[in-house]
Order: sequence, then C-alpha cells, then structure tokens
Amino acid sequence: MLATLLFATLAPFLALPPAAAQGVGAQAGPAAAATARPRGTLLVSGYTSGTVHLFAAGTGAVRGDLGTVPGAQRLLRGPDGGLYVCSETTNRVLRFAPDGTALGALVGDDPATPADETGGLAGPTGAVLTQDGALLVASFDTDAVLRYDATTGEFRDVLVPTGRGGLDGPDVGMTLGPDGALWVPSFYGDAILRFAAADGAFLGAFARGGALSRPRDLVFHGGALFVSSWGSNRVLRYAVDGTFLGVFATAPRPTGIAFDPWAADLWITSDGTSNVRQHDGLTGAFQRVFVPAGGGGLAGATDLLWRSDPR
Repeated sequence: MLATLLFATLAPFLALPPAAAQGVGAQAGPAAAATARPRGTLLVSGYTSGTVHLFAAGTGAVRGDLGTVPGAQRLLRGPDGGLYVCSETTNRVLRFAPDGTALGALVGDDPATPADETGGLAGPTGAVLTQDGALLVASFDTDAVLRYDATTGEFRDVLVPTGRGGLDGPDVGMTLGPDGALWVPSFYGDAILRFAAADGAFLGAFARGGALSRPRDLVFHGGALFVSSWGSNRVLRYAVDGTFLGVFATAPRPTGIAFDPWAADLWITSDGTSNVRQHDGLTGAFQRVFVPAGGGGLAGATDLLWRSDPR
C-alpha cells in the first residue's frame, strides 16, 4: 500500500525532466545541483534487502519501497510507462505499473507446466529494450543473453549463446551502445564485449583486463564510456574507440553508476557498503554519501534510476 501511495503521488514521474531529454552536458555544476534537483525520486535496487528502495532526490529521505523483489538488479523503464526489475534469485523479470501496482512476472517460468517458459533464464541481472519490441535479458548463471517480447514476455530465442566471445558472467550494466551494438560487461572475464543486437554475432572485445577488474555497470556519457570496476574499487573511463582515459572516481565495490539528469553528477551504489555516493560529474571527486549504509533498510545496493516528480 505504501509503495502504491508513493507512486500515485509521484506519477507520472517515469518521464525525465526536459534537460535530461535533451542530453544534459557535464557543464552543470554544484549550483545547478542545488537549484535544479528539488523534486524527484531515486530508485535503488537492493539485492540483499530484496526490494526496490525509494529516496527523495533532493534530500535522500526514505520514501518507502516496492515490496518484495528478491535479488533485485536492473531497473528498467518499460514501454508501457511502468518499471521492469530483474529478480536474479527467482529467475524472473518483474513488472510494476506507473502507480506502483505489482503486475507480477513479465518473464518467468510457470511451475504448473513441464516446459520452461523463460527458455532457460538463470540469474537475470541486466535487461535492455530494443527498438523492434524485444527485451534482452542477461542470464548470469548460463553466460548467455536471451530475447523476449517486450510487451508479453514471451520467449523468442537465445540471442547470445553460452560463452560466446568468452562471455562469463553478463552483469547488470548490459546496454545498447551509440553504435547500436549490445555491450555486455563480462564480470568473471574482466572484459567488456560487443555483440550485434539483431543476431548476437560477436563483434569483439572493447576492453579486456588491464585496469578492468570485475566490471558491473556501463554508462555512455559525454562521448565516453564509464565502467564500474568492482574488483578494483574504481570507476574507469574509456573513449568510444577503446582508448583508456584513466580512473575517473574511486569508491568501495562500485556497482551501479548513473549521471543524474539535473546536474550530471555521478552517483555510485555499492553492494559492499550498501550506500549511495555522489561524485562531481566533471572531476569524479567525492562529494558526499547521499544514502547512508543501510538507509531505509538498503542492503546490497545494485542499480539506480532517477525519476522526476512533476509536482
């Protein structure tokens, strides 16, 4: 009930503010952050706490949660204006309406039938929507990427079969790149791999080894790729041609990363310290702990998603 009331108050907060829709640049600074982020909600998936937590964007005040979401990972805006959430420990992708109503599993196996309606999904971590109406889901335990109908959740096929290109532990940050390819962090492979989004053909490794250790999340921003390198406690930055541009920020066990749509500051979750940190979007310098360890019951903080509050 609490989650429903919160979403009703914030709806339709799924839409980003106008600045975000136009692509906020990194030039916005602390003053903009103070004046341009008075309303909104930060959603954070708690893998260990088993829910999606809601915090006020301006203050970090606890706004409740979405109820039971075991092993919560990727948070994704759905094509219906709702929210899709990967539930890693139940092998499902859960769906929520814009008002916070839990709509059950979009992708999930029906135990009453002998067939596995998911096509073998095991440990979903990342999810991506494509322009042709497909939902791509990273199957962490089988080192594969599966394809579903984005509206009905019906299984279509295995887009990237097990281990293609050395894929080992496809993680939460799987995303579509500016080149239209599917970019996948390979957690155990210490690599970022690229696949054709249409047929899953392997397009090569964007980065492998070196400074990269246990990559979790990928974010394209300001013409560069930012990567949470969980194993080295760093956020790395690469040019889109693969050139390593150095360490952008340091944080303990960085998991989810996102640039906010108001001031383009960098926000980092940690599944090790269960908090959310704010870093300068230009320099990567640490600014503050926005959500303290365990705030609102948060445990195992993974993904994060900003949403505006038009009220």
